[in-house]
Amino acid sequence: MTIQAIQVQVTGRVQGVGFRYFVKLEAKRLGLVGSATNQADGSVLALAQGEETVLADFIDFLTHRQPAPYGRVDAVQQKIVAVNPQLTRFETH
Repeated sequence: MTIQAIQVQVTGRVQGVGFRYFVKLEAKRLGLVGSATNQADGSVLALAQGEETVLADFIDFLTHRQPAPYGRVDAVQQKIVAVNPQLTRFETH
């Protein structure tokens, strides 16, 4: 089992529509830890950590599943970041 961490920036209509909660539910369902935070530019920045294959499912979910009913994902950019062993759950800020 290979643990990785990724940082994902999601742009579109992702603030004020429950998007961070949407991300948190999926992350928890997949067993990921990390966070989702609104950014000043209107995007949401998510940090997710877990098994490499599960992270791929998380990215696929963010890329192909539109948050209902008012949200819209225009782009998902990701990069690998350092694993943080202190993370124990998925939070929203």
